[in-house]
Parts: sequence; C-alpha cells; structure tokens
Amino acid sequence: MSIYLTTIFITLFISIVTDFVINISKEKKNIIRGIGLMIASIPPVLLGGLRYFVGTDYSTYVQFQFPLVLSKQDSSFKVVGPLTQGIIFLGSKLEALLGSLGSVQYQWIFFLLNMVLVGFIFGGIYKLCEKITLPLLFFYISYFFFLSFNLMRQGVAVSIFFFALCYLLNGDWKKYFFWCLIAMGFHTSAIIYFPLYFMRYLKNVKALGLLVPIVGYIVAIPIGKVIGNIVSTVIDNYSAYTAIDYAQWNARSDMIVTYITLLIYYYMFKQGTNRQAFIYWTQVLTTFFPFVGSGLPQTTRLTFEFMLLLMISVPEIYRVKRFKKGFRLLIIFILICLYSFYTYWQIANGRAGLLPYHAVFTF
Repeated sequence: MSIYLTTIFITLFISIVTDFVINISKEKKNIIRGIGLMIASIPPVLLGGLRYFVGTDYSTYVQFQFPLVLSKQDSSFKVVGPLTQGIIFLGSKLEALLGSLGSVQYQWIFFLLNMVLVGFIFGGIYKLCEKITLPLLFFYISYFFFLSFNLMRQGVAVSIFFFALCYLLNGDWKKYFFWCLIAMGFHTSAIIYFPLYFMRYLKNVKALGLLVPIVGYIVAIPIGKVIGNIVSTVIDNYSAYTAIDYAQWNARSDMIVTYITLLIYYYMFKQGTNRQAFIYWTQVLTTFFPFVGSGLPQTTRLTFEFMLLLMISVPEIYRVKRFKKGFRLLIIFILICLYSFYTYWQIANGRAGLLPYHAVFTF
C-alpha cells in the first residue's frame, strides 16, 4: 500500500506547487499548468507501466491477448481492438529494439498503454480545469486509476472520453464523436459515450433523478433474469460474466458511495449552470449501474466508465456561489474523505488484485 500512497503524495506535491505558481503568475498560467501536468504525470506512468503481475487481468494479457495479437490470430479484432493492437505491435518492436524492461516480456506494452491512459487524462485536465490539485487527487481516489490496472484497455477508452469531454460541453459534436470513435478503437464499450452527448440538453436538475437508481434496483432482478435467459442462448460464457458481477455486488460499496454523491450533487447543483446539470445527470447514470448490479451483467464495468468525471464534478462544487465558501469547502472535504476511504477499502480488501505491488525493477 505504501507505494500507492507515496505516488499520490508526490503527484499532489507537484500539483500544489503548480497551482501556487499559477496564482502568482496568472499571465503564464497555461504554460505553467502544462509543465506541471507533464511532471505530475511521471509518477502514475511509472507506477502503472512498471508493475509486474499486479491487477487481476495482467496474466490474461501476457498469457492470452498479447500472444494472440502478435501471432496475428486476431486479425478480425474479435478480442482486441485495432488501436490496442497497434500499441501491442509497437511495444513488441520497442522490446526487440531496446530490450525488455526489467527482463520481463511484454512490459513495454503495459508501459505504452499506461502512458496513453495517463496522457489523455492529464490532457483532459489541461482543457477542463483551471487548477489541477483537486482533479489529480480524484484521479486517484475515484479508484479509476487503480482499477485500470485490471481493466486496462477499457481504461484507455475512458481516458479518451475524458479528453473529449470539453467538446461535448462546448457542443462540438464532430470532434466529440471523432474521439469517441478513437476510444472504440481501444475498447468497444466506448460506444456508450455516443448517446451521452445528448444529455447536455438536460439543463435542469430534478429530484426525479434521485428515484432512477431506486427504481432500477427494484426491477433489476426480474428484468435481469429475462435478459440473462435471452443472452445465454447466444453467448456461451454469459454465466461467467454474471458470476463476476454477483461476487462484486456483495459489498455494495459502489451503490452506497455513488448515491451519497448523487444526493450531494442534487443539493449543490439545483438552480445551477448547464455544466452542473450535465454533471448531475451523468451522476444519475453512474449511480444507476451499481443499483442494477444484482440483476444485470457487467455493471461494474459500466460504473467504471463514468467514475473519472469526479475529477471535474467535485471542483465544480466550489463554483456554486449561492453557498458560503466555508460550506462548499466542507462538502468537498466530505467527498474527499468518502472516496479516500472507498478506494483504500477496495485496495486493502483485494479488489482488482492490486496488492502486493511488484515492479519489474527493484528500486
């Protein structure tokens, strides 16, 4: 656990210094912010790129997906998307040219994929956030980054969506849909982001959104059984996926944390801006998925698709001027404590296979 805490503290130290310098040199804030983000990206790139058999899917990649792609047995992209395959081939070329990282086969591929993931997220922060400390804190404590050690290809797709979020908020649908297509090149689950564009037209925060997850919880099991019976006749390994979700559902931590967040957003963003209304409705969607997790497959993956939005949604609370500054800071502090405990609990209890951490090099 200490390696994760150390990485977080180093990143936050860099971001705090960057924000401090921005405050005294506002005319050069874009340059300072860009440099600060590049330096701050180094710790997570190294942490994720140099891990060795950390994350439950690590063995799946090195024993199945990477060899499958490199032997050109997945030319139709049924298992691995085309852009991910491009990274795999590039990593293989680097290994042949520069040698193995820590004498570990395929490690260049992990390094490159993690660098792409972190790069798009930090690029999104540059586009969307004036200050970087709070977004970078939630980059870690949203649990997204650590869960990406397990769902690596999907994590890259999510990071590209986050990068494209500025185009969604600005109504530039051409650029937004373009980047969604790029994200699909890494993982087909990114298709869910196309209809999300139209949520920007929901301009009012309504209490009805609070009921959506609850209704989903009530109807999930009966509807899930029907869907399961239909899908199981088409997909042979359907039962394996549902078994995974049921095992994760037992803790229900995702359900509790996301609903508390939804309640806070409803209270804070009522009578707010269009951006705040979008944040609220995406949180309704984020909360809906764990609530239906007892009856529908792969909801953990779907929740993962949107957890990264905490990087912009929590700082947005500070912009709600109708509340006193002290109250806004208190709400943000509560969310920091909530998600810090949530992420610590997930890692400590073995979710996603993050402990113990091993690196390809011994530092």
